[in-house]
Amino acid sequence: MKETALETIARGVIILKERLLVCRALGSERCYLPGGHVDHGEDGHTALNRELHEELGLLGGSLTFAATCEHAFIQKSAKVHEWSLVFNVSLPEDTKEDALCSKESHIEFEWIPIRELSERGLEPSCLIPWLEEGSPTGAFLSTMREV
Repeated sequence: MKETALETIARGVIILKERLLVCRALGSERCYLPGGHVDHGEDGHTALNRELHEELGLLGGSLTFAATCEHAFIQKSAKVHEWSLVFNVSLPEDTKEDALCSKESHIEFEWIPIRELSERGLEPSCLIPWLEEGSPTGAFLSTMREV
């Protein structure tokens, strides 16, 4: 089986009314936190702001570092190992759920009640108990023992 290089991802936790904003590739059952790859020479904070702007049209949300998540999985017959820098994202008070929709044709966004994350396919799965606990800062999360 082919192995890929170690990837660095910046991800955002966006919660409104006890519902989490998740992203999924069109046609996929799995979902994940909004965000994407950190480019060479870019810090996680900048990468997440860029990704949130590209994916959702968000500009300048307040980001607070919350956790590091190590995740290994198989994708298209290749082993993938990624490190995610996870930030809590504070949106303006008047933000409406329906105002956050995909600006990219290959992904969609959905609001999922936090209590339903286990049954809705959130990846990496180690995020679920952490989110259910209120996303405490300074967490180290990993799925490495699950692979």
